[in-house]
Formats: sequence, C-alpha cells, structure tokens
Amino acid sequence: MKLYCKTCGVAVTNDLQEMTDISGLDRDASGKDYLPRGVYSFTDKVLPHMKSTEIVVNNHDVINCNYHWDQSRLNGCCGQDGCDGLNRVCMNGHEVGTERSDCWTYHFTSFDPEVVEMID
Repeated sequence: MKLYCKTCGVAVTNDLQEMTDISGLDRDASGKDYLPRGVYSFTDKVLPHMKSTEIVVNNHDVINCNYHWDQSRLNGCCGQDGCDGLNRVCMNGHEVGTERSDCWTYHFTSFDPEVVEMID
C-alpha cells in the first residue's frame, strides 16, 4: 500500500504494510522513531490520545514531500513539534500531513485521510 495526494495523485509514502501487532511499540519513545520503517497504522490504534483517526508512518517512509511554506507551521527546537497544523506538503504544494520529529515528541508523520488516499 502507498499513500497518494488526493489533489494531484503524487505518491507521498514508500510501499507500506499494515502494522497488525502493536504490542512492541515503545510508549516512552519520545525523541525516537515510534513505528518501524515500512509499516503504517492508525492513530486510534497506536496513539489513542489523538482526537482524529489519521494514518501514521515512520518519517523515513515519507517521499515527494516538502515542508510547509508557512513558517508558523514549522515550530520545534530540534525538529517539527507538529502542534501547529499540517506541516508537510506534497511536491506540488498540497497539504498532506503532519511530521513530528522534535526531541520531546514521538517521531512519526500522520496523514489526514481527507487529503490522501490509500492505494494497494
């Protein structure tokens, strides 16, 4: 499965497999990759404190994306804290996801299913 921008169709992730066993996730993973490379899951399964159901991937599986042009979305001390809305755009400039990569956050990118589509 890959994720694609719904607006322009560009791929925004590598090929991914659904992570079915989440028992090995490190719940104290602040400052580290939260999910291994090559898998995806949903926020309601791996991050129950998040309010919406988004698709979660390892930051290293994100492709064809840039950081948002609005600098107010790019806050954090060591990386992106993800607290100010979508901060990743596809290579054509469409908002697609939120990277979290700051020292105090789990490291992952979440994609809003309203703006990306999953295709096998």
